Amino acid sequence: MKISFAKKGNWRDALRRAFILRFHAKADFIQEEDAVADPLDDHFNGRYAYIGALTDEIFENGTEAALRCSFEGTGAPMLMFAEDAKPDADGDFRYAACIEVVIWQHGVNVWRYTRQGEILHHHHAMADFLPLAEGEIHDLRVKIDRKNLLIQIDGKGSSVRIPDMPEKFRVGAALCEGVSRLYELQINEANSFGDFLTWRGGNEPIQKF
Repeated sequence: MKISFAKKGNWRDALRRAFILRFHAKADFIQEEDAVADPLDDHFNGRYAYIGALTDEIFENGTEAALRCSFEGTGAPMLMFAEDAKPDADGDFRYAACIEVVIWQHGVNVWRYTRQGEILHHHHAMADFLPLAEGEIHDLRVKIDRKNLLIQIDGKGSSVRIPDMPEKFRVGAALCEGVSRLYELQINEANSFGDFLTWRGGNEPIQKF
């Protein structure tokens, strides 16, 4: 599956807008010629909106996703894997339990969100420091492999173990914190991790950042 966020792209047909239950507010993407960007929005206390988009299709463990994205300043684009997304009255997805793989100017963060009733918990699963240039398009790739996330940024790899890795989820991308852009999302289009699977004791991938 290849999804383009360009003005003439297919993202509106392939994805639904999605909003984490951490925020009640909604916003809309800014459509640019070759990408979508996040707006400053008063509903988010005058900050840049946290806005994403998810597939209707549900994927399984073993999925690989690739995102071409960019950021400026404090911008933070991400790949996300949401396991409890449900459409609201507007047809948008609302979700809580998810995994976020976020890039920013100092590298990558992985967040694990879980839900207990109406309470949303989040855990900072990983932080790897790798200076990334703002204003350039970066290639973020993630594969869910059993209980591990295999991560590549511009060809450099790392990994993190997620003990409660979901078996099924929707795949998408989001923008937050500052000026960010999404250009293209691919799901299960390529096997980027064939030479990445170097195992330590057969249980966890070696981190390579």
